[in-house]
Parts: sequence; structure tokens; C-alpha cells
Amino acid sequence: MRIPVERLAGLPAVVYDSRTHWRNSRPGEDVPEVPPADEFSPYNPRTYEELTDVPQAHLEYLVQQRESGATALGFVFIRHVLVAGPVDVSGLERTPLSDSPAHP
Repeated sequence: MRIPVERLAGLPAVVYDSRTHWRNSRPGEDVPEVPPADEFSPYNPRTYEELTDVPQAHLEYLVQQRESGATALGFVFIRHVLVAGPVDVSGLERTPLSDSPAHP
């Protein structure tokens, strides 16, 4: 489901850049327990730019996980908007799975 940025205006939210590995994407490895604070910034609907392509780093992560036999998370190295609370999604259409990018 694609949520218009206007629906998040005024809600408590941050942008998480997801630039590095941490425990969530590399459990059991020597990585930080939590994502670095500098990967978070205040969300501003006037300046936020939606991703139009899957980042190369995410595609490479999927390949590495597959080759090592490890489970892959779906959104590592993909920017997130994290909202503290409910978001009104009424009237929005679901995005068909067939519109999702192919996995490597």
C-alpha cells in the first residue's frame, strides 16, 4: 500500500536511512545491537523523497543471505518512515504483489 506523504503530516515520525547492519539484519554477528542514531532524522513531508528503485545495497544483501543460507529481511538498506501511532489508510488501494520488484 502506498501511503501519501500528506497522510503523515503532523504525526510524530522519523526517517530511518537503514545504511548499516545491526543485530536485526545480522543476528549473531559482531554488529551493533541497535541502529546508529545518525541514521534517523526528523520526517518532513515537504522535503521527503520517495525511493523509486530498490537500492543496490539491498539487492546485494539478498544475494549474500541466499548464498550463505541465512534468512533475509525484506527491507534492509531501504529507507523507512517510522510513525509513532496509527496512520489513516482508509480509501487507499493495496499495491499488488506483482508490482513488487523481483528478487535476485
